[in-house]
Amino acid sequence: MLPEQEGVVMATAGLSTREYGGHVVVALHGELDIADAASVMAVLAAAAAGNPRIIVDLAALEFIDCCGAASP
Repeated sequence: MLPEQEGVVMATAGLSTREYGGHVVVALHGELDIADAASVMAVLAAAAAGNPRIIVDLAALEFIDCCGAASP
């Protein structure tokens, strides 16, 4: 788990992490675009360093552009 990432709000996207069944779940909401791509990549890299079993939940994203899609 990455408690320092809990409820992170970026320029247009929000992010939270939690543990579920031995996995780290990274949930994104709002809009994911180039402004947030680097931040999302950093959170995913930190999560993978601690637990390589990651679920990226994109269900609450309202928008994702090609730069944002490259991050997860």
